[in-house]
Amino acid sequence: MLCLFLEILDFVESLFKSLGGTASVSAVGASGHTEKNWEHGKLYSLQEQIDHKIEFIKVQNIEAPLVVVGHSIGSYIALEMLRRLPEKVMYCIGLYPFLALNLQSKKQAVIVKVIMSRVLSIMVTLFVAPLSLLPRRVLRLISELSNGNSWSNTAHEACCSHLPQYHTIRNVLYMARTEFIKIPKKKNL
Repeated sequence: MLCLFLEILDFVESLFKSLGGTASVSAVGASGHTEKNWEHGKLYSLQEQIDHKIEFIKVQNIEAPLVVVGHSIGSYIALEMLRRLPEKVMYCIGLYPFLALNLQSKKQAVIVKVIMSRVLSIMVTLFVAPLSLLPRRVLRLISELSNGNSWSNTAHEACCSHLPQYHTIRNVLYMARTEFIKIPKKKNL
């Protein structure tokens, strides 16, 4: 799940260049999803991630209307920002939005089973965290084999530095758990 956010730096740089440098483009990452354990093990729920982004916008001294862009669950966060800050956020763009849980999806069904089980979540964390002990070139090979050649160098490097951290994987799984509790299930059409 986190891996989908890792290309954000490339996206932000590309967007800035595409706009000819005429607009300010900022990125706000997910709290607790970093290489360093700045939060000392604190876990952040989906609501706390939303609050974090809202607070970031509130402290900015921005006069111009804002366009917020979110990818995957970031689309849901962007919609919440639009809803809660209508005086600042004028537009919301969702890239591959994750707005409903679809249990017909085998991938989502497996993820739900893992994140809703504390035992399975701990097992995944204990499996992933020791990967940080591997040499960077081995982690890079694992990332390339798992994620393919479509990923940028920046995305692979972020995956190698951030994901195998114990606190990061715990935060990813905890946030996913709170996402799947909060996000409505998609009804069969």
